[in-house]
Amino acid sequence: MSTTSFIIIVKLTAKQNDQTILKHFLMCLV
Repeated sequence: MSTTSFIIIVKLTAKQNDQTILKHFLMCLV
C-alpha cells in the first residue's frame, strides 16, 4: 500500500470520527 493511500484512509477515518476502523486498519498493517 502506498503512503498516499494510507494518508487518504486515515483522513477519511478521522473525518468519520470512527477510531475503531482506524485501529483495525493499523492492526492490518502490522
